[in-house]
Amino acid sequence: MMEPVKTSLLARIWPQLEARMDTACRIVNVDDGAARPETPAHKPDQPIRSTRLPPEWQNPLQALIVSEPPPVKTEFQELPHHNLLERKTGDILHYCLMLMSRGELVPFDDDQIRSLEPVWQRQLVAMTDAVDDAVNEIWRQIRAYRQHEQFHWLVQAPHEEAASELDVSDFSSGQHRQFIIDRTFVDPEGQRWIIDYKSSRLSPGQSLPQFVQQQSERYRDQLERYARLFQAMERKPVRKALFFTSIPCFVELSLDSASQDS
Repeated sequence: MMEPVKTSLLARIWPQLEARMDTACRIVNVDDGAARPETPAHKPDQPIRSTRLPPEWQNPLQALIVSEPPPVKTEFQELPHHNLLERKTGDILHYCLMLMSRGELVPFDDDQIRSLEPVWQRQLVAMTDAVDDAVNEIWRQIRAYRQHEQFHWLVQAPHEEAASELDVSDFSSGQHRQFIIDRTFVDPEGQRWIIDYKSSRLSPGQSLPQFVQQQSERYRDQLERYARLFQAMERKPVRKALFFTSIPCFVELSLDSASQDS
C-alpha cells in the first residue's frame, strides 16, 4: 500500500493506521445485480470485489483523541448571586462603569444617565415586581461610587493600556476558558492593575471589616488567576483590587491581607 506524502497530515498518523491495516480489513464479495458498463478493470460477468471493515472493528485513533470533559465550575469563575435581581443590578452597574471609562457616559450628568432608565426597566421587569425600587438602588450605588476618592483614578483618569470588560482566554489547562476583566490599566510606575467590580452588600449585623475579609477571601483566587494570565503575557508587576460599588469601598488584595480604602 502506498504511503502518504511525508508533509501531509495523514503521514503523522500513518504508523498507527498501517500497524492495524491488515487485521482491520478483509475482502468480501458483493453482487449487487446492477448492470455496469464494461471497463478494463471490470466486466459484467465478474463479481465485484469490495473492501469492508468487519463489524467488530474499532477506530485505532480513538485512543489518541483526548475528549474534553464537560465544563466544570471552578473557584476562578464568578460565584452566583443570591438571586437574579442582584445579578442583573450588578450587570447594569458594570455596564455604566464601562461607559464612563470609555467616555460615553458622563459620571455626573444625571440627565444623560437617566436616559438609560428605560433600558434598565426592560431588563429588570422580568426579575421583580418592584422595578422602581430596583432602579432606585442602581441610582443609589451610582451616586455612592462616583463620590469615592478613587473613582476618578479608577475610571476616568488616562492610563496606559486601559481596558474595561476585557475578554481574556486561557488555554493553560488544555481547555478553553474565558474570563472578563472588569477594569485593567498600567499606572505611571509601570504596574498592571486588575480591578474587579462587586455590587455585594453587607449582611444584616455585619461590620465593614468582616465584610471586607469575607469578600477578599471569596474572590482572592479569582484575581490571582487573572494576574497569572497577564504575567504569562507581559513582564509587569501586578496589583489586584476589588471595588465595591454598594458601599463604596476600594480594597487592594495582597498575598496574605487586604487593605481597604472606603
